[in-house]
Amino acid sequence: LAAGTPGLGLIHGEVVKFDLAGRLQPDGSRYKVPQMGWNQVFQSAPAHPLWAGIVDGAYFYFVHSFYARPADARHVAGEADYGARFAAAIARNNIFATQFHPEKSADQGLALYRNFLHWKP
Repeated sequence: LAAGTPGLGLIHGEVVKFDLAGRLQPDGSRYKVPQMGWNQVFQSAPAHPLWAGIVDGAYFYFVHSFYARPADARHVAGEADYGARFAAAIARNNIFATQFHPEKSADQGLALYRNFLHWKP
């Protein structure tokens, strides 16, 4: 999809497809799309309450070909890198959305769910 593709959601922005054709990762292998694997997520400051007890740079499991690009960068709650930095989590008011799969992300995913259960936005 071309840049400017609208995405259904509650935070204004766009949905972008990874454009990594012909690019190589630091280890010399080609980037694959869809990407399936573990990426570090770096929390944006100030830290969102759902990140409580989760180490900055913790690994989460991703399965994706697209990512969200919010119109307002202040809504980015966490970023990851796969050929370029992208929003791995977005937050606004009582909304917290992840690009990764918490349910497949071991202890850090369970911690995120636990934090959600106790969150009072």
